[in-house]
Amino acid sequence: MNEPRHYHDPYSPHQPPWGYKCDERFFPFPQLLQWFKPRLVLSGHTHSGCQVLHDNQYTEISVPSFNWRNRNNPSFILGSFSPSGYGLSKCFLPEESTVIALYCSTGASLLLLPLVHCLWIRGLLRCLNFCPISKHKSL
Repeated sequence: MNEPRHYHDPYSPHQPPWGYKCDERFFPFPQLLQWFKPRLVLSGHTHSGCQVLHDNQYTEISVPSFNWRNRNNPSFILGSFSPSGYGLSKCFLPEESTVIALYCSTGASLLLLPLVHCLWIRGLLRCLNFCPISKHKSL
């Protein structure tokens, strides 16, 4: 029996052995593996992802949640499949805290920009009207 390979997730409190256990003994229908003999089994889980090799020939990859409700860093798998093989890449969305900080800073900038613009225009007009350099003296 191969040891399952767990992906380390610093944000999830549901790492084994506290939550989902990524183990080949927990595959719900082992008979399906014998019937279909798949090259790859993809499954989903709400908290963490892992990779397990069933019967030393069937690879199962569990994909973690794709929303910010369960994880701060949701991800998905981008796959490329051909008759002779497959290739998988794990792709991450930005962390929720980063997106919230970006929204807050953008909102603050959009509120401050008109205020700064008005103050700059007011200061420029005041300088043009009242500066002694701009007044012309005639003889």
